[in-house]
Amino acid sequence: MFVFETIDQPELFDHPFSDEEALPSWILDRLTDTDSGETRRLYAVVDAAKTVNLPELLQASGLPHTCLFDGKSAEELANVCPWLVELDRTTTFSRALFSSDPEGKDSWCHWDKGCAMFVLSSAALKDIRKHFRKFLKVERSNGSWLYFRFWEDSVLPYFLNALPANDQRRYQGLFCGIGTTRLDQVIFCQPLLEQALVVSGAPRGSLWHDRPPERRYGQRYSGEKRA
Repeated sequence: MFVFETIDQPELFDHPFSDEEALPSWILDRLTDTDSGETRRLYAVVDAAKTVNLPELLQASGLPHTCLFDGKSAEELANVCPWLVELDRTTTFSRALFSSDPEGKDSWCHWDKGCAMFVLSSAALKDIRKHFRKFLKVERSNGSWLYFRFWEDSVLPYFLNALPANDQRRYQGLFCGIGTTRLDQVIFCQPLLEQALVVSGAPRGSLWHDRPPERRYGQRYSGEKRA
């Protein structure tokens, strides 16, 4: 149900400050859907717990952004919670997420921190936020709830890879989207492995909730009048 693609030693920048392209070529190649020709937007879910002063950096960047938490939690946990930002091809912050300094001397190079998960989709920021908020918590068998850090490369890819095929259907929505909010690809940076991991879900139109009513429920729900 999920397709895993590994990009070994992906092209990265050695510093974020430049007037040149802010996105590496392997990302640029994915901004256009090769089947439909549709232009995709690039988002990042960035972990504030791994990125010092993230709320201030996002504000200064001028990029569209929002916290995935709401209300009091967003206020109290702003410096440790996940933030959603729409990236572009010109800003320093966009380039910083793809900049690498393995020695850790340059705090502006964020790739090696493993702080971001990237999302390719044509959906709007508000719709992506609404989608991901559905997966922020998971219920335990005893009825209690835990935060689900799905944006971390050490959590979700290995979790999904270990699931039997039948169980993967339950998590299709996280990577494929629900209804009109489609996610084309999700990309995890894995600096310790010197690679990026691309996760794709089922092809468009193959999910149960993408099917027309007559395919989901049978002919009596197809809108045809019964005799």
